[in-house]
Amino acid sequence: MSQVQQFIAGQKILVTGFTGFLGKLFVTKLLSSCPDLHTLYVLVRKGDHSNVEDRISYILQSKVL
Repeated sequence: MSQVQQFIAGQKILVTGFTGFLGKLFVTKLLSSCPDLHTLYVLVRKGDHSNVEDRISYILQSKVL
């Protein structure tokens, strides 16, 4: 277990910018590399032409995740 994995184990993490390219990559890496992460919160704002649920659904169906 790496030092980063040890640090994150049991932690609660808040990610802003989840709907952007880097946010998706970061969350993907975090979930795949840190199985002992306690809770992951993502902050998603309403889009110009879509609501929060539609944005989350679109991201979860994308190929990055």
